[in-house]
Amino acid sequence: MSNPARRALATLMPGLAAGRRRLLQMTDDVTHLRQDVARVDRDLAAANAALVHAQATLDAIHETTRQHDDRLDVLRRLVSKVEHYQPLYGVAGIVEEPARESQERARLIAEALEPVRGRRVLDIGSSLGYMSFALADRGAHVVGWEYNADNAEVARQVAAINGLPVTFLVKELTVESVRTIPHGQVDAVLVLAVLHHVIHYQGLEAAQEIVRELLDRVPVLVVELATKGEDPDLFWDASQPEDPLEVLALVKDDVDVVPIAEVGTHLSTRTRPLLRISRRQSVTVGGRSFTFDSTSYEAYAGSPIANGPWRRRYFHGRDHIVKEYLFSQDAPDNWSQIIGELYTYSTLGYHSPIHHMIELVASDIDHRGARLALARVPGTLLSEVGRPDDQVLVTVVRDVLRTLADLRDHGFRHNDVRSWNIIVNDRGAWLIDYGRAAHTPLEDDVVALAWAVSSVARGTPEPTTDLKRDLPDLSGLTGTPLEPWADALAQGERDPGTLLTTLPTAPEAS
Repeated sequence: MSNPARRALATLMPGLAAGRRRLLQMTDDVTHLRQDVARVDRDLAAANAALVHAQATLDAIHETTRQHDDRLDVLRRLVSKVEHYQPLYGVAGIVEEPARESQERARLIAEALEPVRGRRVLDIGSSLGYMSFALADRGAHVVGWEYNADNAEVARQVAAINGLPVTFLVKELTVESVRTIPHGQVDAVLVLAVLHHVIHYQGLEAAQEIVRELLDRVPVLVVELATKGEDPDLFWDASQPEDPLEVLALVKDDVDVVPIAEVGTHLSTRTRPLLRISRRQSVTVGGRSFTFDSTSYEAYAGSPIANGPWRRRYFHGRDHIVKEYLFSQDAPDNWSQIIGELYTYSTLGYHSPIHHMIELVASDIDHRGARLALARVPGTLLSEVGRPDDQVLVTVVRDVLRTLADLRDHGFRHNDVRSWNIIVNDRGAWLIDYGRAAHTPLEDDVVALAWAVSSVARGTPEPTTDLKRDLPDLSGLTGTPLEPWADALAQGERDPGTLLTTLPTAPEAS
């Protein structure tokens, strides 16, 4: 290369080198830029996913709120058209000051109708439904009649919000409407603050006939009666009789009237009588008539049988209890249990008495069903005693073991020893309900007694499981007079007579 060429190349080299460096720098910058763009894309995608999730959550919250608010808005519109006579059951913030508070009356009525669970109740003049809901919440099956259609619609909306299965019909109380009630299909009727309006608009004779027709169809009425002179300026006051009980004139010789309370109203300072009126009722068993005060569809509170197609009814009288079991293919236990109980009583009747066995007074049986009339033993079911003291538990164990020992002597097992089948009073304990009694042991009666006693000793509900053969945890009886009994059970002793010897000595119950 010539010198001029070398000099030219030397002159160009720094520029080429610098250009090369700039190209390399630009390549690095583009790479970083692409990385930055990729990172931004990822961040945008994540942000977009979070936004979509947040929007979905907001939409769900909005939908829930919208539905809830819609129902309350509907209720507010409905309430604006009615008199705020009652509180809205289970709904706050809409009716702040009802004309009448209803909680105490509802409690008193529920007590007067005990047991409430399973009862079929008609609430005539149901207004905004408070009394209907209060009873339905306690397990009653309730229908309301309300003359004012707007009131009935408010009650239906409250029922929907509370999820309570109460039906409200727009219906006027007249003799004709009462005659649409089927005989034997309703257990109790509420007629609260209604009859004085009937007297004013239809006359006293019509009100008396309504009461008679109701009691011809329904065994129990709960009535609140307005009294003349509460406020002479009230439009209905002048039409009222001097004695509010005149409304019962056509039934006075056939009913029992029990005062529940004197209740106040929003109309005056005077109180009104709240009454439980029940017809004197009777049921026939074996050609004998047994009076009763109430009926129920469960043998004890919370019985699972009451919720199934079991077709059982119990008539509760002062001196007797009548058990009625109807026969059908969907209630096979009714056949086996009532016939088994009748067989047990009939067989044991030829032997010496079983300790504290309830007396069978009369019986009926045909292809439709069976009835047993049993002598009533006053007292409380062990399952409802709460947490009894040690002496009560010792008495229970002693009396039930004596009963089980007598049954074994005659070749029987009870097969249903439960806390709800033991009655306790100040004279001892009675083992009841021989529907599963048999010559064959279906479970271990002594183990079942241990379950009943240990459960009530702990203050916990006894399990409803059948075929009890394994002992429960008896540690709760440690340090009590029943500890030797529990120890003998743990060691395998199952003979009722032998187990009796482990109990503290005490005077025998009568």
